[in-house]
Formats: sequence, structure tokens, C-alpha cells
Amino acid sequence: MDVLAKFTFEKLNAGLKNGANPIDNSHGVWTAIGLWMAERQIEPEVGVNLLQHAALKVGRAYLQQKRSLASFDFSDLLQRLHAALHAPNSRLPQIVREQFPVAMVDEFQDTDPWQYESLSRIYSSSNWVSQEKISEVHLEPETASAFLMIGDPKQAIYSFRGADLPTYLNARHAAESIWTLTENFRSSQEMVNAVNHLFEKAQNPFGEVPFERVHTPTPAKAESLVLANGQKLPALTVWHLACDKPLSGAQYGEDMAQICATQMVMLLNQGITQPGRMAVLVRDGQEAKKIRHALAQRSVRSVYLSDRDSVYATREALDLACILEAVIQARNAKLLRAALTTRTLCLSLPEIEQVFRAEEAWDIWVERFNAWHHTWQRQGFLPMLYKMVHEQDIGRRMQAEGDTAERRLTNLLHLGELLQSASLQLQGESALLRFLTDQLADPLAQGESAQMRLETDAELVQVITFHKAKGLQYPLVFLPFVSNFREDKDDSLRTAEERLQEDIRLLYVAFTRAQQAIWIGVAKRQGDFKSKETQAQSALSVLLRRQSADDLQEKLQAWAVCDDIQVIDAPDANVQLYEPSKSVNVEAATAARTPSRVLPNAGWTASFSSLTRKMSEFKWQAADSGLAREERWLDSQIDNPVVNANELLWAETSLFAKTEQPQFNHFPAGSAYGTLLHDIFEWQLKEGWPLLKSESDLAPDVKIRWQGWWQTQADSLKLLPQDQTLCLQLIRQCAATQFTQLGSDQHCFSLSQLNAQNAWPEMGFTFKTHGVSTLHIDQLIRTSLHANKARPALQSQQLNGLLTGFMDIVFEHQGRYYVLDYKSNKLPDYSQDSITSSMLSHRYDVQYTLYILAVHRLLKSRLKDYNYEQHMGGAIYLYLRGIDQAGQGCYANKPSFELINALDEAFKFNQQSIASEVLA
Repeated sequence: MDVLAKFTFEKLNAGLKNGANPIDNSHGVWTAIGLWMAERQIEPEVGVNLLQHAALKVGRAYLQQKRSLASFDFSDLLQRLHAALHAPNSRLPQIVREQFPVAMVDEFQDTDPWQYESLSRIYSSSNWVSQEKISEVHLEPETASAFLMIGDPKQAIYSFRGADLPTYLNARHAAESIWTLTENFRSSQEMVNAVNHLFEKAQNPFGEVPFERVHTPTPAKAESLVLANGQKLPALTVWHLACDKPLSGAQYGEDMAQICATQMVMLLNQGITQPGRMAVLVRDGQEAKKIRHALAQRSVRSVYLSDRDSVYATREALDLACILEAVIQARNAKLLRAALTTRTLCLSLPEIEQVFRAEEAWDIWVERFNAWHHTWQRQGFLPMLYKMVHEQDIGRRMQAEGDTAERRLTNLLHLGELLQSASLQLQGESALLRFLTDQLADPLAQGESAQMRLETDAELVQVITFHKAKGLQYPLVFLPFVSNFREDKDDSLRTAEERLQEDIRLLYVAFTRAQQAIWIGVAKRQGDFKSKETQAQSALSVLLRRQSADDLQEKLQAWAVCDDIQVIDAPDANVQLYEPSKSVNVEAATAARTPSRVLPNAGWTASFSSLTRKMSEFKWQAADSGLAREERWLDSQIDNPVVNANELLWAETSLFAKTEQPQFNHFPAGSAYGTLLHDIFEWQLKEGWPLLKSESDLAPDVKIRWQGWWQTQADSLKLLPQDQTLCLQLIRQCAATQFTQLGSDQHCFSLSQLNAQNAWPEMGFTFKTHGVSTLHIDQLIRTSLHANKARPALQSQQLNGLLTGFMDIVFEHQGRYYVLDYKSNKLPDYSQDSITSSMLSHRYDVQYTLYILAVHRLLKSRLKDYNYEQHMGGAIYLYLRGIDQAGQGCYANKPSFELINALDEAFKFNQQSIASEVLA
């Protein structure tokens, strides 16, 4: 606006020199500008009102949104409590006071008005009922109470969190009694003397809060730092970096970082201290980077304890995105080249060149990325990342590249955990990659969970911010950037004086962290004194009572008069490296101890699949996941074992040469097709058997969902049209068939009668095994079921832990409960003898007995008058491909109560002795 005002017709003519031609205004632009400016001057100023209106509207919308989400934040808690306490005739203050008669609030200097007014309402004596009132209305006497506020206003440094120092001061004025703690239990006497001197020489550094001199107990809790020759080091050393002109922030920071790092290395190499006893206090991450870089140049390792940057903003996050793109599309040469050149994979330039030039090396990397993709699909993202880290030896490679290895590896593993957690809510690898890409675009979106983690807990130099250091203590403290300051922006809610006062309190916090000694670096800084002003902008200059930009050397002499403070010219920086002393282990080596007892095997989760597999060939203990679909897949593997071509040819010629194949044996066999049949039956049952309904009776939404689901399944297995027709025909016939023989019960039923009220598909169970032996289980079942028929023996093992399983369907029919299992096995014929032989060869007798045991235990806990003979129907195994044959492919049996009871007892108690007898 000010610039535009110079171009009005009047302003332009007024600026003409004598004799100059008048401004041409034939186009009318200059006049229009003048008229517009005049109109602007008479318009009302709506900016402030508009902002106030917007703030009100936004505040109301925010509250409305929180109500709709039924959520509230910490401020809401405080404000709602405040409102409840101050409501007319509220009994809440008395209730809280009676329950908690004494309140001790620590760090009270960081309180806010909401908290203080709430506590005052509860514990203020003006709110108590008088003794006369108690007598009049026969109330219980008031419980004696106390409200103790514990705080140090000199350490009020959290205004950005809402802490309000005036609130503390008001509370201080309203307090009935004030006690001041004057003993320092942290620092040496010399350190306390130095800090006392700094703040006593300052002019009212804490405003209306007086600074009171403190002392140490006798003896002090800490001692001064002593050199090898017995000489004491000063408690406070001031490095004055002399300069003709005030230094910029960048120059001051770089010079002081190098000086501080040099002096720290000198102390370390002299054996005076160790890295873990040293702390560098900084204001922000930029100062931390400078000192850490200077220390790293001298082989001094450090750790930044106040890092709040997001791990998504690191180089490792960007590298991981490139790597994941290549994992998903390993055949894409462009993506693979980008991944191989990332710093995270740690390939050297010769290695990268060899991969790019040699076709064989390139193919190896393609297969490696494909293998990682396969691991990602089968096991999850984090196992894939761990596999990549170990196969590529990334930890060792990072270590060889420099001292940032721990930071880089911590970032990589942190990203792995975050992405693994996110993958549980996402569908597919591409979705996870998109999630990572979104985080790279907005690294702060994930909040605290994505903040960079501490990379090590080793004894390193600790770099920490003033705010984070509050409440902590360190033997040696370095403040290399103490002359720095940062003025608030124009839109800050604080005044310049309030900012300066808080900076002084920050310095007080920093100076009081040291136990033995402290080093600070000071220099004249640009902007500390503005033109023709005597008010300093930095807290250090205020403490020194400086009046101009050139009086730093003079004012420092007021500190130097203290015996425990040394003011010296800043020493020169050098690049001497830290040489850690090699500790010698003087302890003699001892022989490893031999265990005197054998510990039992660790517990594991067993299932029917693991009981019937050869444990020497398959490690099913570790593979059992307890998931219904995994268990179904394992069962399908047992139902449809994979054989080689010669065995399959022999089986086909021997089994089917003499007889015509049953119709449904033409449907493909295999675990995938068996799982498909299970899934179809489960879907149909849940939806009310839509395959048995006519088109007109079928709800449109059910029809659409069924057609979409079925087509997806058929396409994934690449079923031929005739196989699809045969499959649906099989499902319809199985669902509609009336089964006339269910063991001895003679109850007729069909699958189409099952619904959500009387059938429970994929019911899972888990119970403890208490060390029972599989041989003992096998012996009980062999004796009771088909006693005279041969069958494979169960693998000998001890079941330590849990037994789990999932039953295809548990249903109730005419007051009895049955276990129904679908089998897709392909048999030469489906007579009862063939089915029984199949049941025993696959040890389904063990499977359904365990299922019956699980249902027995469930019914015993749920039915009030449970009786096994009355309520248990038994097991039904339906060989689906034999549905059109005599006997309907149905096997039904009900184990005796004696068998179920014996197994129940076997699983209840520790069977170590029984197992030993059976093994013997």
C-alpha cells in the first residue's frame, strides 16, 4: 500500500523538478489510483474483527467436531473439571478434599490458570463450611487439609506449553506461608559459589522473584574436578572469543563448536574424565548438529537426547522407499538400479559397476529382490526387512562407512517397525508403499510414534537441549553457544521483555545442571544491541549488565573476581583426535560352567496337522500359527498329498482301470481345490444357501456378491468352464441331499437346514496339553475305535503347551451336537470300507476324537444338565466326491464316553510318568 501511494497523480506531480513537463494523465491511471487510495482510507478496518470472527467460528467448529467424535483432549479435562468445581452449590470440592486432604503439587511454576483455580477451589479455606454452620445443620466437621505448592519460578521455561508464570506468582502472594530450600545437594561448593556470583551480580534477573544465595551440605555431595597433579580446575571457565566486529550466528556457532570440541578432546586424552560424564547443552537441533559434527571430526562419539525429528524425514526413509519399489517390481531395471545405488544397501562403487556391467551379477540381484518380495508376501514386511539386513550384512557395512552407523541402522529398524504396524491395516504391498510415500511428503503426520529413537545407550558424550536437561544433572557441562539468542516473530504472543525473561530462566537451568565444572563460550553477537539502544537482546548480556556492543570484555571482569570463575581468551581449535585408553582385563579366564540339569522343552502350540506330520522332515512346532485358514490349508495338504508323476500314473491305472470313475472325481484334486470347496460351503451357509434358490427368490445384493466372489475364486485357480459347472453341481447336490444314516441315531438331515442359529462354522478351540504324550493318545484311540484295523502310528512327541484346532462346522440337530468335516479326498470308490480305510490312513480318527473332546468340554461348561450320551451326536465326515454314490460318501461315528473321559483326564494332568511307561 505504501508503495502504491507514491503513484497517485498528486504525488507524481509534487515530485517533479522545476520546469519539468507535467505528468500525462490522459489514460486516467494515476487519478484512479488516487481515488482508490482515498476510498481505502475511509473504509473501516475489518482485519482484526475478521480474525476474531474466524477464531470464534473455528473454535466452535472444533468443539462441535470433538462432540461428534465423542473425544476430548487434555485441555478439555482441565476446563471441565474447572467448570464442575465452580458450578453453583457444587459438592465436588468437598468430596475431593475429603478423599485427598493433602495435595502436594510439584513443578508448580509450570502450572496454568485452569489448574490453579481448580486447586484453589478445592483447598481454599474460604470454601470451607464454618463451625457455626456445621452446628446449625448437623454436618460432619471439615477434615483438616493442606495445599502445598512446590516449585522454582527461576525454572519456569515452558510457556510454549501453556505454563503461566504470573499464575505462580499470584499463588505465591496468596500463600499463607513460604519456605525456601537453600541447600544444593547436586553440585560441589565451588560450583555453587560460581552460580551464586553470576546471578547475584545481575540486576533483578528474575523480576519480582528474588534470587537467594544457596549453599551445599557439609560435606558437599560432589567434589571439584582435579587434574592428575592434584590441581583443581575452576568450577566455571569462560572462553571469550575476541573479535573486532560482532559475529554472525553461523560464524559464532562454527568457531565455538570447534573450540569446545578441541577442549573436550584435551580433557579426555589427559584421562581427566570419560565421554559419558560430559554433556553439551544446546538450544535446538541446529546447535546440536554443529557440536556433534565437530566432535565426530575428532573421533568423539556423541548422542543427541532431544531429537524430535521424524524418522520419515531421514535419508533412510527415502532409501527404503526406493528399495521397496524395486522389491515389488524387481524386473524393472530403472527401479532396481535406483535401489542398488542407495546409501542404505551400502554397495561400493566397484560393486555397483560390476552389477551394471555383468549380466550374471544383475540376474543374481533380480532373484534376490524377488526372494525378498516372496518373503514379504508370505511372512510380512518386517521379516523381509530383517532378511535383507542380515543377507546384505548392512550393519557391518554401515560401520565400515563411518561413525553414523548406529544412527542409520536405528532409523532403518524403526522404519521397519512402523511400516509393519501400518501393514496390518493396509491391503497389499503397493498400499504400504503408498503409505510410506505419503509419510515422506508429510513426515510429521504420525506424531510421536515417528520421532527418531535414541540410537545407543553407550557411555557417549550427551548432547541435550536446555528444556530436556531440566531436572537432570551431569558431572561436566559445556555451553558453547550461550551468547546465542532468538527474537520472537512479529505474530508472537509474547512481548520482547517476556522472551528475554524466559531466556534468563533457561540460562539458570543450564548453569545449574553441572555437578563439578562448566565451560561456556561467549562472544559479541550481531543484533545483540540494536542501533542507538542500550537494551541487550541476549540473556547473557543482561546477566552481565551490558550497555553496548563493545563492553563485553569489561563486563566479564565482574565475573572474574570470583575465585571459582576463570575468564580466559578462547583457546585455538585443533584437529587432535580422541585416543581412548585401552582397558586391560586383568581377570583370569575361567572355564565355562556345565549345566547340572536338563530343562524341559519350551512350550509350543500343536494341532492335528502337526501330530500327523513327520516331525523329522517338517518343523511344524514353529509353523503352527493358530489361524483357521492356515489350519484348513494344512488339512487340505493331508487330504490331497502331492505325489510324483510315476506314483500318480501307477495310482490312476491301478485304482481306476477296472471301474468307472465316480462323476465328481473328474473335478481337479489338490490342496487349493480342497480349500476352495471348504470356502464355498462356509460362504453358502452364512448367506442362507443361495445356490439352492431360484433366480427370482434370490436377493439382488446376494446374487451380485456371490457372482463376484465365485468368479474371483474360479479365476484365481484358472478353473475351466466344465470344472466350474461340475463344482457348483457338487455343492448343490451336497447341500440338498438328505443324509439318512448318522451312526446309530437315525436322524435325517441336510446341509441346507444349517443356518446361523444352529451351526457354527470354523469354530476354534485351544486347551492346555500338560505334557501328554502322543503315544498315550494314540494308544487310547486305537483301543477304542476300529480296534482290529491297521493305521499309521502317531509320531512320538511330548505335547508341552497348547493344542489348537478349527472344526469345519459344529451344529445342533434335534437336541444333539455334531462335528461335521468336509473331505475332498479322491477315492476309487466311496463304499464304507474305502471311506473307513481312508479315515484311518490319514488318522482322521484322531482328528474327530479331539474335536469331540473339545465340544464335550464346551458343552459341559455351557449346558446345565449336560449328558454325553444324550447331548453328543458324534462326528460326521463327508467325502464330497462320493455324494452321488451308495452311502452318500458319509462316515459317522460317536466315540464312547469312556474314550472321551480318558482323553479329558489325560490332558488335565502332567503325563510325564505315563509317557515314560508308554515309551518303555
